[in-house]
Amino acid sequence: MVNIIIIAWVSLFFAGYVFFDGLAALSRMAAAKASLNAFGAAIEKIMNTIKRLSIFSFPPAIGYFVMRQDASSLFLAVFGSLFLGASAAMFIFLRRIAIQRYFFLVALNFDSGQGIFRAFISACRGSQSGQKVQSPPNVTVSLPEAMRHNLQLFLLASWVYLVFGSSIFLVNILAMVFFEAAPVILQTLGFFNGLGTLVLAFFVDPRIARFLDKKEKLEELTLVVIAAQGISVGLYSPFLFGAVFLVFF
Repeated sequence: MVNIIIIAWVSLFFAGYVFFDGLAALSRMAAAKASLNAFGAAIEKIMNTIKRLSIFSFPPAIGYFVMRQDASSLFLAVFGSLFLGASAAMFIFLRRIAIQRYFFLVALNFDSGQGIFRAFISACRGSQSGQKVQSPPNVTVSLPEAMRHNLQLFLLASWVYLVFGSSIFLVNILAMVFFEAAPVILQTLGFFNGLGTLVLAFFVDPRIARFLDKKEKLEELTLVVIAAQGISVGLYSPFLFGAVFLVFF
């Protein structure tokens, strides 16, 4: 019973991490459509803060399985997390237009003088500072077309999502396999995350910033970034951990 609760805990908080990660990306793009890039950066930080609260909430639970050398429960937690995370990514992808419309209203409400909390609440009601509700401009773009035009960005973003989403699980699995060296292995988490941070800082963020500043091809950017998240959580990570399971267990 305890194991089931812990597995559910890990899976739900990982799904929360994926969900708020997607919201962070969409909120930034929605604010760019409202020509409020500075506010977009601020709202992205809010979403990222909530995301970090999610991802900081489950590593001790994973450590419980490592301490008990319970590989079956650990992998159930990993694959349960990836399943719920992929579901969250799919929800973000399917509801991306509605989500961007919501954050577009939040940005306009804040720009009109409302406080941040009131801006969120007013947008929930579908209102925009007592004025006629506006919607962000949307251009219909197919996913294959967006991928074809931005394949390099897609691959780089996929790498970043893969590293950030899988490093905690991977480090703990390796700590279980090489249990005597676990204290050393667990300290490599920062190194693995750094591999994603370097790509994000020097290659992904500058490209995204160019799109946002020019308000250029924002629909393509939305599709590529959200698709990269979904592919990473729903395809790359399960393949990675399936291979790890076959090799070590």
